Amino acid sequence: MDAVRIGRIETPRAVLWDLDGTLIDSEPLWHAEEQQFVQRAGGIWTATDRRALIGMTMTESSIYLLSRSPRPPTSDVDEVSHRIIDGVITRLTHRVPWCAGAPDLLDHLTAHGIPQALVTSAWPAFIEAAIGHLPRDTFTVVIDGQSVQHGKPHPEPYRTAAKRLGFRPADCLAIEDSEPGIRSATAAGVPTLAITDRDTTQTRVVTRPTLEGLTMTSLGEAFHDARLLLT
Repeated sequence: MDAVRIGRIETPRAVLWDLDGTLIDSEPLWHAEEQQFVQRAGGIWTATDRRALIGMTMTESSIYLLSRSPRPPTSDVDEVSHRIIDGVITRLTHRVPWCAGAPDLLDHLTAHGIPQALVTSAWPAFIEAAIGHLPRDTFTVVIDGQSVQHGKPHPEPYRTAAKRLGFRPADCLAIEDSEPGIRSATAAGVPTLAITDRDTTQTRVVTRPTLEGLTMTSLGEAFHDARLLLT
């Protein structure tokens, strides 16, 4: 596929998407499941508890939930993890919490024939629930946590996505929101658009607070600037 030019701006040959925090915002779904688990077990759940879970692994979160639950339905940590995960997936199948502007940009890229890949550390059932309502041809390639030996921030996920699409990393654009994801993409040599309204320590990326309003022209400009930052 030849690069598309909008005026003097060259667009990326492919767009490599992160999932959670970039395309969808599942954080409220996790909070709802965690709160429900504790309250059904006779506990009290507060904003302090919610903040305490930030950055924890699934196992660590489950241990914490049990510590806040006087009468849990199970004391098995793995079982608690599965209950929370299954609950979030069920919520996703009913309503996908798209980030602002995400569905429009996905449709826009598809309409312009730009191949898209999903690059995420999420497990397959979560991915399927999140993107199951989209047309099947939206993503040409899906790289999940089981597709690579090393997850983000290692460059392998983004290198693998570009290779499977048949393009050089430098000819693709990654869209990310997290520090590990940004580091993964830039280490792979992929120009990166960071969707964040917070300061980032990563200086070789173009930042934007939201996907809303992105067009092929503005995406091409972001790609151009991000590619320069990597050289």
